Amino acid sequence: MKRLVILMLWAAIAVPPLHSQHLLPGDRLPDLVFRNVLNNRDDSIRLIDFKEKLLIIDFWNTRCVACFKAFPKLDSLKKYFGSRIEILLVNNESKAFTQDFFKKRPLLYKPGLPMITDGTKLSDLFPVDGYPYTVWVQNGIVRSYSGVHAVTKEAIHEFVAGRTLGFRDPTVIRFASSIDYNKHDYFSSIARCSDSVNIGSTEAIKIKQGKAISIASNCYSIANLYRKAYNENGKYNFNYTYNFLLDVSERFRYEYPAKKDSLDQWLQSYAYSYELMLPVANSEKAYRIMQEDLDRYFHLKAEVQFKLTESLVLRKRVQPENYMQSVNPTAGDSIIRFHQMPFDQFVQELRVQIEKEFPFFIETGKMETISCNIRYKSLSPLNISNLQQDLYAAGFYLAKENRTIPVLVVSDK
Repeated sequence: MKRLVILMLWAAIAVPPLHSQHLLPGDRLPDLVFRNVLNNRDDSIRLIDFKEKLLIIDFWNTRCVACFKAFPKLDSLKKYFGSRIEILLVNNESKAFTQDFFKKRPLLYKPGLPMITDGTKLSDLFPVDGYPYTVWVQNGIVRSYSGVHAVTKEAIHEFVAGRTLGFRDPTVIRFASSIDYNKHDYFSSIARCSDSVNIGSTEAIKIKQGKAISIASNCYSIANLYRKAYNENGKYNFNYTYNFLLDVSERFRYEYPAKKDSLDQWLQSYAYSYELMLPVANSEKAYRIMQEDLDRYFHLKAEVQFKLTESLVLRKRVQPENYMQSVNPTAGDSIIRFHQMPFDQFVQELRVQIEKEFPFFIETGKMETISCNIRYKSLSPLNISNLQQDLYAAGFYLAKENRTIPVLVVSDK
């Protein structure tokens, strides 16, 4: 039976360029032994011990949110394939630091998979380019690279069956642009997503020793380019379904696909990179120029309209009742306890969950701190009825009302 090894490398920061010690397709994985391990019945792990089965190695770090999001998927893959595969987690932090990291974050999903800590000598073997990617190894030989979204049950079956998968190569050396801002009022470009270019993704930032302003968006959907252009670095937030309306034909060309295992093929066909550079004296024009560029290139019309939209409004009421009497949480309810928390911080905690589905308005008047309990099931996923009960017990009304909000409407010309 053919054996497959998949190494998943994650990086939150840029790393040095490719050098001669990096493993490339066709190279053999070396025999390495690691002793700073967690969740393993032995006190060491040797890579050669996995050569007779499918091994998935996930390289992660404690600053990488995408890494945390992949933990449940890796656990589920292990459960699905059982003894046919082994999944191994690797990070470069120390064993003590890693243990303390999980201990301080009880709500973070903690995988039960074997884990190598202080794994620099393994991660240094691969040309990490600053974002999550995977290395596919078969019979001890590196075969190809892909993004982590492409590692699925179906992709593993296809790869083992010997079929060629159309992965984008995230290890290709990328070139940033070199624009002479001194010779242009501004310079902008729109291009198809390319494996050989990585201009980064930034809002309007100062570059060239503070003499120029740059906006960069690498391999974005058209819809996300418009969101960025009209959000104007925090002036608006058109990132929700209720305040971004896309009135175009062939919508699949404008938004990322729902199935992440088809993302590589979609990016090659429909994603774009946008770059703008202009003198710092003209920085106030940056997002207006981007808006005009997008309309002109994609033959679309975009405008900010103000529409009446169902919203949630938080108001203060009389002295709060006893939480346990008014809510009566059932056995097993998880409680999030807020004790003497600054009110602005408490509201921000609510906003993160509520604004995924509804605009959120605060009309409580000035408040300093708050102490209350919120059931976990009221927020994750958002349950308005439960949350209304919890907030009522804490001294608030949470009401559904129609409010006028800014909405970005993008349509065909």
